[in-house]
Amino acid sequence: MLIAFVMTLAPVTAACSSCQTGLLDGVLVADGSGLSVRSANGATTAVAWPPGYGVREESGTRVLVDVAGSVKGREGDPIEVVGGLGTDDVWHACNDFSPKSTVS
Repeated sequence: MLIAFVMTLAPVTAACSSCQTGLLDGVLVADGSGLSVRSANGATTAVAWPPGYGVREESGTRVLVDVAGSVKGREGDPIEVVGGLGTDDVWHACNDFSPKSTVS
């Protein structure tokens, strides 16, 4: 008896197959139903946050939460996001991002 396994790989078009090491630096801003990052030059970049992260509203302000529900940033907070720009023009965030020290 001969058993063969065949694995096919789909091409990656939108998301990172491995984490890129670019840095997106700016301020969290409301965009649609989520949070994007507005850079110092005024450009707004949509962000695909890591799996398990989400955006919710608290007292009229959008907040970024991790898988445990802990707030990682609020609308208006300065933030640095490690990742890279996908072919879909969305910044794909790695797990390595943090609010700047001015965030309370």
